[in-house]
Amino acid sequence: MAETSMKKTLLALSAAISSLAFAGFTPGNLVVRIVGDGVNTTEPQGTFLQEYTTAGAPVGSEVNLATGGRFCSVTYGETSEGSLELSDDNKFMVFAGYDIAPRDPGFNTLGTPRVIGRYDLTTNAISYSVTFVPAAGDGMRGLWSPDGNRYVVTGGDAGLLDGTFASAPAQVLPNLTSSRNVHMVDGILWFNGSDAYFGGNGFASWDGTNQVELFETPNGASSRNWFAKDKNTVYLCTSTGSQGLMKIVRNELTNTWSLAYQLGGTGVNSIARVGDDIYVTSSNGAQILKTKDNGTGFDPFTTVATASANRRFRGLTTVPGPTGFETITPSGFRVALGRLDSGNLASLQQDDNNFLRVCKFIVPNQVTPPVNVEVEGTTTVANPSSFECKWIGKMVNTGSFQLILELRDFANNAWVNNTTYSVNTTKATRSVVGTAAFTRYIGASGLVRMRYQVRQTGPAGVSLWCVDADQVSWTIGR
Repeated sequence: MAETSMKKTLLALSAAISSLAFAGFTPGNLVVRIVGDGVNTTEPQGTFLQEYTTAGAPVGSEVNLATGGRFCSVTYGETSEGSLELSDDNKFMVFAGYDIAPRDPGFNTLGTPRVIGRYDLTTNAISYSVTFVPAAGDGMRGLWSPDGNRYVVTGGDAGLLDGTFASAPAQVLPNLTSSRNVHMVDGILWFNGSDAYFGGNGFASWDGTNQVELFETPNGASSRNWFAKDKNTVYLCTSTGSQGLMKIVRNELTNTWSLAYQLGGTGVNSIARVGDDIYVTSSNGAQILKTKDNGTGFDPFTTVATASANRRFRGLTTVPGPTGFETITPSGFRVALGRLDSGNLASLQQDDNNFLRVCKFIVPNQVTPPVNVEVEGTTTVANPSSFECKWIGKMVNTGSFQLILELRDFANNAWVNNTTYSVNTTKATRSVVGTAAFTRYIGASGLVRMRYQVRQTGPAGVSLWCVDADQVSWTIGR
């Protein structure tokens, strides 16, 4: 007993020292969560973080996630465990596991305390939540966190658990037999699992009150981790070898989902994206693989890295930073011309069915646009490499209308990059793209602004018409 206690103390001390000495990850690289130390595969196994370039070269030393007498062990053979995710604010890597030493004979998947861990990308410190044991569930699977503090975690038979680092999570969605991974999509939690879609393998959403079934996993494949490019496009890993990686798309008019294409031949488990390149871990944990969505299909897999003996690659993510993009939504707006009929700031922050409606009595062929709305947000990027603002919306009335999008040039105190589109009653996405000297689009304290204007260019069908704005967002290159 004393010998075991001493080993635990030395392990914790060693992990703490290595963590303090670690210099941090490089933006744009991959980080994989490795299960096992290579000695043997006795359950449970400790976990480690290892950085790789996108070409597959290891960078620096591994980071042992055991620190300060705390552990984040997982089962070696469970493909749904060993998750690794970025918090939505890109400040933390978060992960789930069991707070028990590797190969501890007292381990069991039902009674061993669970724990959520976080790696601070600013300070390189590792910290852990309070432990908890859910009422049901035999696994610690995927999780989502907006800020490294609050989290929602999934597990076998566990539904969705919602908590913070300082307190045990609450059971918010118990009526599932198996939930696997959860992410926020347009302000609503989406999750997948073997019973998420009408009791079968698929996807559902949870808004805090209601569970809504979204779609069944195509071809009966067993789903694993995924990411949503937007609310109409999901890239899904499946552990079914013949099915592999899938691109699933939604027809917005009919609200139906279908398989666009897939890359079979090997089961895949976790997923990360760098530009158009997609990286996955194989379900057997042996490899990190790379492909690309070329618009009509996936390129063949190439091997990026291979795990050593008695070790498995599980969770996979990218290191955020200057090579990526920041996406922001509005923090305020004002109606300079027109009448606000319905909606509020939240209407502009998500692509959903909540619209900001501005109306105006119209004079046909009026040169000055009778609707003028200015929208603003705040960026953390001081020296952007690119600058784009997206507007999603539609007209309420039929007729011939013109939409004008512009960016605010703070250096010259002017509206610039005038971009004109035709708009009608079909919801559409339009954008205005900045040109060189991108810093001019950023004002004091990171302020950014755009404005949209609408005028009728043809015969007046009605004297009062309205424009619905569904979302405004900026994508700013770091």
